[in-house]
Amino acid sequence: MSKKENLQVNGVEADEAITPAQRTQSSEDLDSSVEVIEEFIDEADYLERKNRKIKRKVMTRNITILALIVVIIILLLQSCSSKWGMSANTVSPEFETSQLVERSEDTEQYETPHIDLFIVDSFLVSKSQPYFDLFNPETNAGKYYLQYTFTVEGDDEPFYQTKLIEGGYKFSVDFGNMLEVGEYTVRVDLSTYEAESFEPMSGDSHLITITVAE
Repeated sequence: MSKKENLQVNGVEADEAITPAQRTQSSEDLDSSVEVIEEFIDEADYLERKNRKIKRKVMTRNITILALIVVIIILLLQSCSSKWGMSANTVSPEFETSQLVERSEDTEQYETPHIDLFIVDSFLVSKSQPYFDLFNPETNAGKYYLQYTFTVEGDDEPFYQTKLIEGGYKFSVDFGNMLEVGEYTVRVDLSTYEAESFEPMSGDSHLITITVAE
């Protein structure tokens, strides 16, 4: 028998050596391996879903904590503002401090239950004499600040507003160069503020005529 024929016989003998029982066992082993892999994949999917769920919970918790912190900060600020005598309506305490501010002498005024207000009547200015004086009476010194706002009737925005004027002082305003030559109906709004807390108090609003001459 040649070497080639010997190999073929050995091959047949090797194939015939694998019994049906062994083939069945190999198939079962393969199925078992597939099941293990599928279980592993299912477990990995479950862990991934669980991880995403945990991340969502953590994010929701962090957002809730952040919102609570913001609310607490807002409440603390409001509490501090109330404690210091400030409010949302409190003006920024800016004062007239230019060279046009000086101590006032006796001024015409009328007395309210708590605050004395200087009456601004109609007045005339010119390009050569442009200034008009606004007063906060001496009786308001250390107690109340005054602020004047001037708006031409029919306009939405004022054309001039003072800063806070201290009691016992007057402030000269350059209306002559602020307005063109002519006659204007103007609403004067007078606001008052408590000296220590800057809380808005009572006020006054009335119409006057401002005449600007050459």
